[in-house]
Amino acid sequence: MSEKKAIICPNCGKMISNYVDQCPNCGLKNPVGKSKLVKIFGGNQLSFVNLIIWVNIGIFVLSYFIPFIITGRFLTSQGMFGIPAPSGQALSLLGWANINSLLRHEWWVLVTAIFLHGGPLHIAMNMLWIKNLGPTIENLMSPQKLLIIFIFSGMLGNFVSVYLPFFFNQTEFAEYFYLNFGLKISNWPVVGASGAVFGLMGALISYGYKRKDYWGKHIVRQVGSWAIILIVIGFLFPAVSNLGHIGGLFGGLIIGRLIAIQNNYTNRQLYTILSLLAAGVFLYSFLMVSSNIFSRI
Repeated sequence: MSEKKAIICPNCGKMISNYVDQCPNCGLKNPVGKSKLVKIFGGNQLSFVNLIIWVNIGIFVLSYFIPFIITGRFLTSQGMFGIPAPSGQALSLLGWANINSLLRHEWWVLVTAIFLHGGPLHIAMNMLWIKNLGPTIENLMSPQKLLIIFIFSGMLGNFVSVYLPFFFNQTEFAEYFYLNFGLKISNWPVVGASGAVFGLMGALISYGYKRKDYWGKHIVRQVGSWAIILIVIGFLFPAVSNLGHIGGLFGGLIIGRLIAIQNNYTNRQLYTILSLLAAGVFLYSFLMVSSNIFSRI
């Protein structure tokens, strides 16, 4: 018979006995077994932060090898400061978000594009933000809510970035601005986790606003100032999709507004289901992309 001792619940992070079948605080079933599973991945509590980062890094490395797998040749493009970056062919095969795909109802590119990056500096900046914001989201809300916010706000950011320029360019306003000012909104394919990162910021802003206390106001001011500064900086770089940033930010604001602050048993069950849905959307999206890649080998 195992020794009776206290462990940390991998879901709510509270101390519980190692012989209980269900956490008395959050209702998690078999907390002992799940605690052992979480420890295999190097932690005492469930977390998706490192998993999201490593998935991004793994797909980024893969994007350099995809052309070789298909054509037998390594193809790269020239990134910032002359650093070799994944080629457009590789990013297209792995599912960058573009208007042609959306018009063919290939909605999954809104997901796959979150995990693609245009170069080492691009992915480094986004992963640093995820490493900074992710644990805060998990501590203030929950790991499940982090995954929900990351996937769905990232999808909205990509949708806005791709579809809004296409819609605007069909209007008379686009022709007017082009003829009178020489301005035209480009509709380039989109890659990167920055829309999802802005979604995390938006969710934190909504969380702080709902708290209505000093700490909540501090979160709103701090994270809000980060978002504004990054959007302003984005206007200085033509390759940056500020529409994706703004779309992701609004997605995070909306999701953060809908998510309950209280973590009672009913809410935890609901967000567990929604996080499984988000994970399922991710897996389905890359299965669709994989089937396209395998058909070319």
